[in-house]
This record gives sequence, structure tokens and C-alpha cells, in this order.
Amino acid sequence: MAKLSAQIGDLDAAQAWLNTANAAGDALLREAQTVRIPTLATLWFLDRARAQVLESTGRYSEAEPYFRRVANDADAVIADSKTWITPPAPGEADGFKISAFRDLAVNLLHQDRLAEAELEIRRALLLSLKAYGRYNNTTASLLADFSSILIAAGRFGEAEKLGRVALETFIGVGHEPNSVALNDARASLMSTLSFEQRWRDALEQFAQLRAGLAQEPAIRDAVTDHHLAIVIAAVKAGQAQQILEVARGALQRREKALGAKHYETAEARGFYAIALAATGDRTSALREFQTAVPVLLAASRQSLDEEQSLAARDILLKFILEGYLDVLTGRQAATAADVAEAFRVGDAARGRSVQRAIAASAARATVKDPGLADLIRREQDVKRGVAALNAVLANALGLAADQQDPKALDGLRQRIDQLRASRATIRGEIERRFPDYIRLVDPPPATVAEVQAALLPEEALIAIYVADERAYLWAVPKQGAAAFAAVPVSRASIDGIVAQLRKALEPNASTLGDIPPYDVATAYKLYSALLAPVSGGWKGAKSLLVVPHGALGELPFALLVTAQTAVPPEAPGQAPFSSYKNVP
Repeated sequence: MAKLSAQIGDLDAAQAWLNTANAAGDALLREAQTVRIPTLATLWFLDRARAQVLESTGRYSEAEPYFRRVANDADAVIADSKTWITPPAPGEADGFKISAFRDLAVNLLHQDRLAEAELEIRRALLLSLKAYGRYNNTTASLLADFSSILIAAGRFGEAEKLGRVALETFIGVGHEPNSVALNDARASLMSTLSFEQRWRDALEQFAQLRAGLAQEPAIRDAVTDHHLAIVIAAVKAGQAQQILEVARGALQRREKALGAKHYETAEARGFYAIALAATGDRTSALREFQTAVPVLLAASRQSLDEEQSLAARDILLKFILEGYLDVLTGRQAATAADVAEAFRVGDAARGRSVQRAIAASAARATVKDPGLADLIRREQDVKRGVAALNAVLANALGLAADQQDPKALDGLRQRIDQLRASRATIRGEIERRFPDYIRLVDPPPATVAEVQAALLPEEALIAIYVADERAYLWAVPKQGAAAFAAVPVSRASIDGIVAQLRKALEPNASTLGDIPPYDVATAYKLYSALLAPVSGGWKGAKSLLVVPHGALGELPFALLVTAQTAVPPEAPGQAPFSSYKNVP
């Protein structure tokens, strides 16, 4: 009853049933000390209910130990004949084990621990294929779950293939259009297509989902709530008004289930803000963004323990931050405070992975205590070791069943568990001895004031963020107001310009004469688009610090041309490239 109540969203009833079950379980354990009664299976199911109720309220890390105990005890529970009035049949016993591995995989997915989640879902899927074959409900559901894990990892091509196989399998075993399982798989495919920017294909799947569950609106909404990438597809396809209620409902349901400060609630709020902005209500959108973004950025900074980046979440966060940038800077009366906030948001959106890598190295170099430096190095080494062993285990589980070595697999899992425990111990010691370490390793987004405090006299900083359809530009001098502009140049256009300019920088040439001419006209075009609009913030500086984004990181800004110029052809006997001397 606790499990079923949680599944339908009645969390108060779920907790009440769980309290009753916990009391009964305690009484059962006391009685078992004096009278032999069947306790193992009863407590096994109780652990599972505890985990599912905790998970339903977003307490994923608290639920994990129960899920692990369920997975680890599955064989013992099935083998203990004295614990069953009627022992489970072979197929039923396999089902217990498969569901245990599957539940653990989904829990790890919620915690962004994707490598581990993939390992557990592979275990479940291989067991299901062996026990039931492909055309079976359990196998189809596991294929859909596996696809969701691949989506989170950003492996969208693989995710789409598995998602289509899952959908075909559900149809093949006879699911009707109103099947919840079939539509959950359809929603997963819908998300994949959204991440692949195939907006129309994603919306076609969404239309089929809504039609199939038209008589079950509560189930339809619950399925959609887990796949909010469809909001982006609808906005990009010009259907923001149609998706507005979907986004609002998702926000309300997540807020009720998880609370206003939960990451997933803030994510839903960000999508609702995007839909509001696209329908023209930019004032309400700004208010929702201002509530959501601090939660999202704070949670992103706390993700230092991730062993694998949650690529899908980063993409969704990028969409939200770009939407916020657009609303902040798109108003006619944008203030200096708006520009400063946009600078901070752009810094957060620009490249957290690079920032983390550089900061981690810098933090280790900053530590003067040799013992502490050694602890930090060991913690990072253990983290890499866990990732490496997970990769080995994933490859081993991908072999055919008759080629697997169960003893070796168990040994790998034990080594991973030992390394993880060791890392937790080391991190605890680091945080005790060096409480500022996390801030050094994963610094918060920079502000205009912090940049100005760090600049030397006659220095200026130029920061650029390139979104799909426009580029955001900031020029921050040592003193005075920052210059800002949002220009209508797309990411694809900038990518093309950089590729054109690099032809002369990395030519496939065997002689100097084979090197193509540098495209000064295009270099001036890029300068006019990106630096000229904010020249008021950097013109007086003698030294520029440039923070590029995307393809711009591949181009030295010293090669940009500051005036429309024609390069005369080289005269006979003239030194190679000397005609460029007068190009400004």
C-alpha cells in the first residue's frame, strides 16, 4: 500500500502506510528472536517499500541503501525455502531479481551516477533476455529504462536506437495506444529527438502520446512531467502557447511532490519561464527565472561528486540559462543590474566543465600543506579509479552470458565499493582540514564587481556567450560601467567564420606559396560583430583578457582586423606575407 500510494502521488498516505509497515516489521523481528517465523522475504519487501517511498519524495540518496540491500539479498531471499509459504516459480524468482537491479539503476540515474546506473540496468536486461527473451513486457521496459540512462549521458544516437526497439517491442507484444508502458517509452524517444534538435519529430511523438492517453489525463501528465525537453521542441517549433499549460502543470506537480527548492522543481520552473517568455509574458517569465536559476546554479555547483557528467541535464540547464539571458537583456529598459546579472549567468553557462578542471588543478597547487595536497591527489586518483573500473565492468557485462565470469564480476563490484568507501573517507578528511576546498575546486560564477577587483590598471575583460540565434557580449574595464550588447549572429554563423579563418592558420600546404591568403574581410566582419559593439568598455585598455565561447576558443583574437582593408598582392621578390604589415 505504501508503494502504490507513492506511485499515484498520495505521499501522505504512503508515509502513513510505511509507518505502519515499519512498526509491523519491528514487531516481526522481535518475535523472530524466540519463534521461527518467515521473516526474510517480509523484510525484503519492506526494504523495497521504504526505498520507493523515499524516492517518491526526492530523497534518492536515502533510498539507495535500501535498494542496494534489496538487490544484494535477492538470491538469498529466493533460495530460503523456509521463508515462503509457496516458493516462487523460476520465472517469478527472475522477476524479483530483475526488478531489484532495475530499481537500483533508476535510483542511481536520479543521483546522476550514470556509469553505475548503466551497470545495473545491463544486469537486469541481460537476465531478462535470458529468462524471457526480447518480446516480453519486462524486456521492453528495461530497454526503455536503458534508453533513459543513455539520454542522461548525452549518448543520443544510442538512446534513439534503444528507444525505438523498446517501442517496437511493446507494440509487438500487443500493447494498445493507451498503454502506460508504451507511452512512457514513447516519451523517452520524444526526449531523445528533442535533444537531437529534431523538433517536429519530437512533437509528432508527443501528439501520439497525448492521443493515446487522452482518457487518462493524470497518467498522461505524470509521463510528460519526466520529459520536459518537449517544452523546448514546442517553443522552437512556434507552439509555445500549446505547451504553456503542460509546463505550468509540471511545475505545480513537482513543487507539491518535491518542494520549491528541489532541483527538479526549479528545472520545471525554468521551462515554464521559457514558455511564458515565448508567449510574450516576459514580466512573469523574469520572475520565474529569478526564482529558478539560483537553485539550479547552486545545485550544479554541488555536483562535484558526480563520476560522470549528466549531459542531458547540462543541456536543459543551458536552455534555461539562455532563456534567462534573453529575458534579462531583451527589455528596452535593461538596467546596469540586469547587465551584471546577465554577465554572471553567461559565465555559468559558458563552460563549467573546463572551469572545474582548471580550478581543481589550481586548488591542488595552492595547498601548502604536503599532507593535504597528498589527500587531494589521492581523492582525485580514487575517483578516476572508480570510473575506470566501472568501464571495465560495463564491458564485461556486455559479453554474452556464456562468456561472463560471475566470480570476476563480483570481484570488480567489490573493488568498486571499496574504492567508493575510501573516497568518501578521504573527502571527509579534506573537508575537515580544508573547508574552503570545494569553493576553490568549483567556484561560483564570476560577477562584474569581482572581475573589476581582479583587473590591473589598463586591463579590460571581454566575455562572450554564443547562443543558438544571438551572441551576448560584455566588455568590463577596470573602472566604470561594463559595456554590453546582444547581437543577432548565430552559433552556426560564428562556427563557419572561425572555420574559414583557420584555413590560413592550419593549411595542408607543402610550401609557403601553397598557404591560402588570410581572409581579412571575414576577420573584420567578426570584429564588427563581436568587439565593435562593446568598444566603449575596452578601447582605453592596453591589455585585453578574452573569455571566448564555443568555436571562438580556436581563434586568437589578435588576428581580428579592426578596419575594412584590402591586402595588395605581393610584388615579385617581396618577402612572403609582408603585404599584411599594414593591416590594422
